[in-house]
This record gives sequence, C-alpha cells and structure tokens, in this order.
Amino acid sequence: MRRVCAIAAVVAAVFMGGCRAPAPAKAGARAGETGGAVKPSGEVLARVGGTVITDTMLEEKINSFPPQMTGRFQSASGKKNLLQSMVDLEVLNREAQKEGLDKDKEMLGRLDEYKKKLVADKLREQFLKMVTVNDAEVREEYEKQKERYITPKRVKVSQILFTWDKNVSEKDISAVEKDAQDILERAKKGEDFAELAKKYSLDQATAKRGGDIGYASKHSLPGEVYDAAMTLEKEGDVSGLVKSKDDIRILKATEVVPEKKKPFEEVKPWLERSTLSRKQREAWLKYTDELKKANAVTIYEDKIISTEKTGPPAKGEGMVPMQLEKGQPFDGKMNLSQ
Repeated sequence: MRRVCAIAAVVAAVFMGGCRAPAPAKAGARAGETGGAVKPSGEVLARVGGTVITDTMLEEKINSFPPQMTGRFQSASGKKNLLQSMVDLEVLNREAQKEGLDKDKEMLGRLDEYKKKLVADKLREQFLKMVTVNDAEVREEYEKQKERYITPKRVKVSQILFTWDKNVSEKDISAVEKDAQDILERAKKGEDFAELAKKYSLDQATAKRGGDIGYASKHSLPGEVYDAAMTLEKEGDVSGLVKSKDDIRILKATEVVPEKKKPFEEVKPWLERSTLSRKQREAWLKYTDELKKANAVTIYEDKIISTEKTGPPAKGEGMVPMQLEKGQPFDGKMNLSQ
C-alpha cells in the first residue's frame, strides 16, 4: 500500500501543474532548495526540510492553470488550500524518491507518454496562434449564413370560421360562402371583428376570445390559412375569404411583427470566434496530414485483430474508462495517453 501511495504521489507531481511548465532549476539544485545555487524569490510561505515554497512560486502555480481554473485560487482560502496541496505533494514526492519510484520503469513510461502529449499540445497551441481572421473573411461568413440572422415575420390573428358537414351539397356550401361574404363585408366596413367572431364563428373555443387564435403557425394552421395570415401587412388588416377543404375563414391581423435581420456588427464578435475556430481546425488538420507524409507514416489497418467477443456483452463490458477534468465537456475524443 505504501508503494502504491508513493506512485500516486509521483503521478500527481506531474499532473498538478497546468500546461505551462515552470523554468527548470539549475543542475544539482532542487526546486525551492535553500541550500542550492538557486535562491527562490519572494516571501517564504512554507518549508519542507531544506525546500521552501514562496509566494512567487504559489502565484506561478496559479498562473500555470488554465484560465477557467485560476478564479478558484484568488481568495485567501483558495490559496491556502493550494499551498497545502503543494506541501503535501513535496512531502509525498520526497518519500516516493526514497522508494526509488522516480526510476520505476512503469512510471517512467507513463511520464514519457505524458511528455509526448504535453509537447504536442504546446506545438498545437503555438501553431493555432498563427491562424487569424480578418474583417473580410468574417463578412463573407456573414453573407453565407445571413438567413440564420433573420427573425421571421410574425402575425397574430383572429378568425371567423365557417364549416359544413362532409356530405353537404354544393348548393349548401354556396350558401355558407354567401353568408361568409356578407360577414366579410361587414368586417371590412369597420364593424367590431371580435363581436362578429363571437356571434358567427363556429369555432366555439376561439369565438369566446373574439376569434383570437394567437400567432399564425405552420404547425397549427392549414397551409393556405397560414399563407393568407402571412400576407397581412399591418394591424387591422382583414383577409378575403380563405377557403380550405371543409371550411372558410376570415382573418384579421391583431399584431404584426416585421421580419428583422440582425446587423453584421451585432453578430460580428460571435462570427469572429466561430470563423477562427473553423480555420484553426482546417489548418491543423492540413498541417498534421503534411507531417504524416513528411514522416512516411504507414498504418497497417488490415493487421489489426479484433478481440471483440460474439454475443451480447456482459454488464459493463466493452466500456472504456475515461477521465475528464472537472467542468471539461466531452468532445468525442478519448485521451489514450492517460
């Protein structure tokens, strides 16, 4: 158990830091060692034997974390917790070295794998900084996607509904249409539409509300009725007779919200980020493909042997254990270096 704990301590020593590694100490000197050639700067906050941890070292540790993590170490309590972690890490690391675990083959292999990932991440970070976007590219992206930035026109309508039975004669349908035309003329002359709806509409649910059916929607109205509603230009406009298979309607606009297009300047900050992200992905993919060609990479996929078992898997079988940093969203990629 003591050996396992010590191994964990060495692993923690590597993973506690952020992506930016601190400058290495001179040969023969331990980081923070007061008796060595390098004297740490800043006020001493803790001592572990001959090693000191200063306020400068604490700030460097905080700054080595990703930006989204540094906030939790700005308060006094946050810094105390981090300082305690640094002390614990130093104590455990010393013990692990006494056990010779810093020379353990398994541990060295894992450290080497992590080093590869760390320097590869640094290369990617430096490469992506060289990718930029200009206003012309962002403007071009805006024009390509301009329909995304349009809020469609909305029309709130009231209706007077006339219906008939499926087996009714054409003569009776004509009579209904004549009645509807009479009501339409009264509405056009300015008679109160809501009162007409309450008195003549056969849709009892909306008639009680003066014919109000809310904002016209393709999901709730027949196609021809929706189209007729969207032709109404301003509040108070009344449609003609809108005929469907089994009914006739008269529509009145009670509110019209015009189509609105978000101006370029309003969406520019978001577009800059999304355009840059896309260019970075494309540039990085091209760059890595070129590196593979330059390094004569060959992958023999036909030699990969499946170890998949036939039949339904046992509970939990086939699941790949994976660890994510707290708050880190899963982007579909598994970190195989851990």
